[in-house]
Amino acid sequence: ALHVLVPMDITLEQATSHINRVIARNTDFDKFITYFHCIYTKSNQGLQYVNAGHNPPYVVHSDARVDELEEGGLLLGVMSGVEYALGTTTLAPGDVVAMFTDGVTEAMSPEEEEYGEERLIKVLQEHRTGSAQQILDAVHQEIIDFTGSETMLSDDLTMIVMKVT
Repeated sequence: ALHVLVPMDITLEQATSHINRVIARNTDFDKFITYFHCIYTKSNQGLQYVNAGHNPPYVVHSDARVDELEEGGLLLGVMSGVEYALGTTTLAPGDVVAMFTDGVTEAMSPEEEEYGEERLIKVLQEHRTGSAQQILDAVHQEIIDFTGSETMLSDDLTMIVMKVT
């Protein structure tokens, strides 16, 4: 749907502003969308992104350092005319980018404790040497173990893991 809404010859931050205008004009004032969009350029290992109120994705470096991809602006649809900032970072072989919905960090244990960001970061660091699929599987299993079962999940559970090779 994005390619229908946005001309192809504009920057990522301009595209985000355009999408925001369309959403703000066509939805009720109490409706909004969190949004994260990134473009990875393999030739220079550069990652450009815009984060519009979404959980900041994590970059877990090969040495286990963690950065958050926060640059951007407000949630989409809050108000028209919002300008968005472009974030950039350079990735290196072995780095992992983990993008996720709040259902991951807000998964609840039987004792009504949230899984949380610290647990997620820990499992990403512990499994950072695996493939993207192995990291994703490890996070999924950790959440199932934490919640007691997959049926205990009350929110969406969506995650994308990218591993730089």
